[in-house]
Amino acid sequence: MATVHDFPDSMQRAWRVFSDALSEELSRADGITSSEIEHALWAVKPAYLNASKPTTITFDPNDREAAVRDIDAWVFRVTHLLLLELVIREVRLFRLRDAR
Repeated sequence: MATVHDFPDSMQRAWRVFSDALSEELSRADGITSSEIEHALWAVKPAYLNASKPTTITFDPNDREAAVRDIDAWVFRVTHLLLLELVIREVRLFRLRDAR
């Protein structure tokens, strides 16, 4: 009988690399506990996975400018979605502070 394994997709693997690096950096910051790091990464993961969906970019070796534009557009989209998520969270924090 064959065993079937579900392997994580590329964005899950990328998230693990990204979150490991963030966790390491945050653990060096004063006053941030491992529980806080774990919670923050858990809260940010859906935004990361939503923003950084893989995109196939086909490169025409004769049109490098178009390839650069396509890559720039993908980076802009990812950055825009992540910053949008950050701004939404800041608005929510502002509202929570204002409600006190």
